[in-house]
Amino acid sequence: MVATSSNETVMLDKPIKLNTTPSPRVTISYSRNTDRNHIEVEGQVIKIWSRLNGDVLVRISMPGREKDSIRHVNLLFEGGKLQGKDVSLMEGDTIEVQGSLSTSSHYETLKEFLARSEHAEIIQTYPELDAIANIKNQRSINCVIPSTIEYMEKELMGNLNMVHIEGSVSSIWDYMGSKYCRLNIHDNQTYRDPKKGDHRRFPYTIICFKNGTVDGRQVNLLPRNSEEAGIHIGDRIRVSGPLEEEYVFESLRNYLMRMRKVDLLTNLPNAGDVGDISSKYIQSIVLAKIIIQYSSTPYRGD
Repeated sequence: MVATSSNETVMLDKPIKLNTTPSPRVTISYSRNTDRNHIEVEGQVIKIWSRLNGDVLVRISMPGREKDSIRHVNLLFEGGKLQGKDVSLMEGDTIEVQGSLSTSSHYETLKEFLARSEHAEIIQTYPELDAIANIKNQRSINCVIPSTIEYMEKELMGNLNMVHIEGSVSSIWDYMGSKYCRLNIHDNQTYRDPKKGDHRRFPYTIICFKNGTVDGRQVNLLPRNSEEAGIHIGDRIRVSGPLEEEYVFESLRNYLMRMRKVDLLTNLPNAGDVGDISSKYIQSIVLAKIIIQYSSTPYRGD
């Protein structure tokens, strides 16, 4: 998304070369057994903005888990429409939304990254960084594509926030005592880029197993070829749980790696300290409460 406030919801992803003209897509529609992808949330509209392509982004706030805390969800109205029809929304509206999780792209320059980290001054200090300050780098962002919206009175708003989602595990990691996996979602948002042959792009989300557990049971996330019992990369799972937010940090070193410019650091004085400069983002996750692990079965059409 194009907003640049500290509430930006992002997930780190591999870089792509920025192309000002949208690439043609071929949408892949599976006739049966597509992954389930459904979300229900309610909240208050706090921000509305548009993109150059006509899409409209709407940020809603919801009560958080902690007292007086707030969570945010970004809604994406493709072409500014809901199911092909015009939609009326204003700041302050309280709405109940049903739809599906998706991923969208946000482009950020090195200058914007450093401003977010409160170290914008190093652009002037190091000409090597100044030379690439305006190159754009891609981030992938979770958003919700609504299928229905209902308007409601603010005082009737409760804590509706539930995701039901299926997909294939594509990567795993541990962080701060919890376990995480990236879940690729095979549904009608999957598309093939004609410029890349049979290469497919999937919407995805991050699943969090708080303290390494789900529904009172320990979760064992494993590499693809491990012979241990557990959830392996490539396995297909179904997860239900609320959409939550977590802070994530990215170092300048990692940012430059995604730009394929990390070699610049080797020529800088105090390269270690400069590389450790970090910027904070908010990442959307699905907090797993219920899980089904399917028997190993190949995907339709794969």
